[in-house]
Amino acid sequence: HSGRLFYFDEAADRFVSQPLARNIDEATCMVSIEGNTAWVGMRDGVFQLNLLRQADPLPIQRIGGPVGISTGIVHQGNDFFIGTWNNGLYYTEIRDPKHSFKKIDNLPFNHVVDLSSDSNNGLWATGKENTVLLKTVLFDQFDLETANPPSITSINLTPDGNILVIGDENETNKQAIYELDNSGIKWQSEFAKYPFENIPLSAFYDGKFIWVGGLNGSIYNFDKINIEPQKRNDVSISNSPISKITKDLKNNIWIAGNINHGLIKIDRDGQVAFYDGQPLISSKVIYASPEGELFAGGKGLGSYLFKYNYEKNIFDNLSPFIKGETNVDFEVKDIIADKRNNLFLSTTDGVFSATRIQEDSFFVKRLNLKKVPEDEPSNALALSPDGTIWAATTSGLVAYDESASFLFDKSSGLAANSFTDMGLVFDGEGNLWVGTAYGLSIFNNERSVFPVTPKPIIEKVKINASQNYFNATNNEILPFNAGIEFDFISLSFPVDQVIYKTRLLGLDSVWSESGFAKQWYVNGLAPGAYTFEVKAQQQEGLKWSRPASFSFIIEKPWYLNAWAIIAAFVLAGALIYLVARIYNLQLIKQKKKLESIVKKRTEEVNLQKNEIIEQQKQIIEQNRRMQQLKEAQFKSELEYKNKQLTTYTLNLIQKNQSLKELRLKINQVIRSSSKSSYQEMRKLINLIDYSFRKDEDWDNFKLYFEEVHVGFFESLIQRHPKLTSLDLRHCALIRLNLTIEEMATIVGISSDSIKTARFRLKRKMNLDSKTDLLEYLMSI
Repeated sequence: HSGRLFYFDEAADRFVSQPLARNIDEATCMVSIEGNTAWVGMRDGVFQLNLLRQADPLPIQRIGGPVGISTGIVHQGNDFFIGTWNNGLYYTEIRDPKHSFKKIDNLPFNHVVDLSSDSNNGLWATGKENTVLLKTVLFDQFDLETANPPSITSINLTPDGNILVIGDENETNKQAIYELDNSGIKWQSEFAKYPFENIPLSAFYDGKFIWVGGLNGSIYNFDKINIEPQKRNDVSISNSPISKITKDLKNNIWIAGNINHGLIKIDRDGQVAFYDGQPLISSKVIYASPEGELFAGGKGLGSYLFKYNYEKNIFDNLSPFIKGETNVDFEVKDIIADKRNNLFLSTTDGVFSATRIQEDSFFVKRLNLKKVPEDEPSNALALSPDGTIWAATTSGLVAYDESASFLFDKSSGLAANSFTDMGLVFDGEGNLWVGTAYGLSIFNNERSVFPVTPKPIIEKVKINASQNYFNATNNEILPFNAGIEFDFISLSFPVDQVIYKTRLLGLDSVWSESGFAKQWYVNGLAPGAYTFEVKAQQQEGLKWSRPASFSFIIEKPWYLNAWAIIAAFVLAGALIYLVARIYNLQLIKQKKKLESIVKKRTEEVNLQKNEIIEQQKQIIEQNRRMQQLKEAQFKSELEYKNKQLTTYTLNLIQKNQSLKELRLKINQVIRSSSKSSYQEMRKLINLIDYSFRKDEDWDNFKLYFEEVHVGFFESLIQRHPKLTSLDLRHCALIRLNLTIEEMATIVGISSDSIKTARFRLKRKMNLDSKTDLLEYLMSI
């Protein structure tokens, strides 16, 4: 504090005074910067020392900063904070060559006693009466070098990755256009110098011309060098402002917002086309995706999404069905596409995802951004390279992905909570630019939008609600059936915004629902190894932490210990032996008794068995004799029927033969008799012919035949259903193996007629010439 510098001499084991190139006074802090460089806070400001042992005296130079320094600290590697006795808190960036110290205006006290850097939370500052926590804001204000922060009315990306914005100073009614990058303003021009008829609200740079749309719907373009605005007289003014200007992959300029013309296309030859059909006439959103597709937003559930058809030069109405309730005045305010060509829609009814099913088919559902109501209006969207969705809502700016969601507002460094329509743009370096009603904010891509919550600490493990507890160390052995309570906490401020999830590996691998409870209780666990895990999330913009864990073993109950199991086995063995011994004695008694009974029963059974065998032999012999009698009877009946059939057939042959001879003699008599005798003789011949044709003899013959050849006619008709009664008669006579002459006598026709009949019968039965008719009929 007196201004003297010392170094430690190890050899001499003492501190040695080091001369300085100039006198200093009231040194209150010394901080290592890098290498042998240190910064010292003193009454007159911050000084830099180069700690070189060979230099005598040591060089020292003033860096700057406030006077009356009380303390100093390096925070997060690059920020150097200086506290003063009565003038508040200041900081500078170590790598800033200018080392311009800026005062922290919102510190609630000016007398800074001490500073402490907390990697989990921020910077703690202590005053005389209280302590505060300072957190680094995620968003920086971009200085447009105006007297007052301007309202950003338009923000767009240039071909080389810069940002083109229009700023409107409400207090002075001045408008200007700027081209920016992360380092500052690249180009600017005030519109007051040029003859615009109306306030410019939208701007776009296509690489050659800057296109500007006015509050009254007018369109201008000019180059950055000459800056001579040329009005498009082929676009009439309207009572609606130009809301969006963009360019597609075919270098067509597209303009939305002029209600007289609807969507406007200006091709590279300067030709203008209007798409003013309903409902495109009121479209305010036009979006060209990285894949070259062009989409337009609209109003109403049946007309909110359109896609431009380059071949047909029309806009196709896609507008998929949206499930659930939506506002009557549903309107799309912004459109973006991800790498898989899925769309996201910012609307008056919340943010919607449109997942592509086919080329022009989407499934649309509302996204739950978690930090704001699902139906909260949104007017701007942006998609970061890592897939995070940024949505401007009436509550603030939401950063959302599947694992987390965070809400940023003015306390996060945003210029305002009121955002420009379609006012979110990522530049070529991945920085997010946010247009607001009170200036332009930027989120640097080097910052993590979702920092991780500090890993929680398991403070205590209580057994059976005991007041005694032990610190959580792994592989503890806990008693069987114990009630176990875990107390844990995350060292993240503010503590009332921290939520926790727990799980017990070995019992369940699923995380519990999140909650604010800092205790977890379980009992009745089975013996075995378990690991309790808890993770935390600070809801003030941090992701879930890595889990803290505690492994333990539930010991077995006494009756499952080795000695208890051995004793149980010994006792069980003794009981089994005693019971077995008594049981064996009983078995021996029963065995002798049963052997006597079995012997007696066996003799009785053998006697009964012999009687049964003898009876069975008698029955078999009786059955054999009965079978022989039946066979003999059947053979006798069959022989008798054969004799009847043969006798009847012979009688029929003799009868018919006699009739033939009688007819022959009568014919001879007729030839030599008179006319009257002739008539009488002819009657006798007719009577004889009738006798040949009479069916009574055939019916009797058929009856005898079927008794001998059972089923013959039935089988024959099944095979040859076209056979007549006469055909069946011939087949029966052939089956009896009669000669042709015998058959002719029975039928009453000539032998030649019988041969002819047999030939026709064979053809009717579809038998070839090689098949013998007799053999065929004998097989039936």
